[in-house]
Amino acid sequence: MKGRKKKVESRAQEIRTRLLVWTQSPESLRPSLRVLACELGTSHQLLAHYLDGLDLWQAKEQAKRIRDRARAEGREMTMRECLDAIVTPGTLSQIKKLRREAKRGPLDHWQVQTLKLWAKQFPGAKEILETCRQMTPQEERQARASERAAAFASAASDTIARIRKEAERGPLSQQDVVRLKFFARRGYPGAKELLKKCSVMKPKTAELTPNATMNAVCVNKVPNDH
Repeated sequence: MKGRKKKVESRAQEIRTRLLVWTQSPESLRPSLRVLACELGTSHQLLAHYLDGLDLWQAKEQAKRIRDRARAEGREMTMRECLDAIVTPGTLSQIKKLRREAKRGPLDHWQVQTLKLWAKQFPGAKEILETCRQMTPQEERQARASERAAAFASAASDTIARIRKEAERGPLSQQDVVRLKFFARRGYPGAKELLKKCSVMKPKTAELTPNATMNAVCVNKVPNDH
């Protein structure tokens, strides 16, 4: 298994090295990516995958060399070395993520503004800006609403799972029953079934008021808009 892993890593290194030479060659002298894939005995899709992450791979390799050099010299990294070893790889990783987002659909206002800031230093950010589309105000509102709904659904699922464990150990608190009723009315999976099966503790304090219900339904808070 280890031998196979080393072979795969060696192959990846070979492909990335050839791609570096390919990107540094004048465009008029480059073979097409498909021709290069044939020469390397790999697929065009795999080669495109390595090309997409080539700048990030270079940054990580440089970061490793910087850390190794500082460690060998028994010193802390300089400010410049910290930028090259920590900030640059992190930024390129985010640019790669935004590139995938831009392929799936329009970017929101803050994503576009972030790319504009990075475009001054990172060509990859500039390339995305040249081809991406920014959301309209209506699309932004719809995206925020979808994010809130997804975050609340995730929090509800986690809370129902926690209450289920509590119910297995014994009677539920009045607060948890209120939460389950809230989730059951909105059709969250498992809440209605759990309500039918569970027993309830004898109340020690007053039941939550309707106005306090929304603040008590979830352990996790739903994020606000940007």
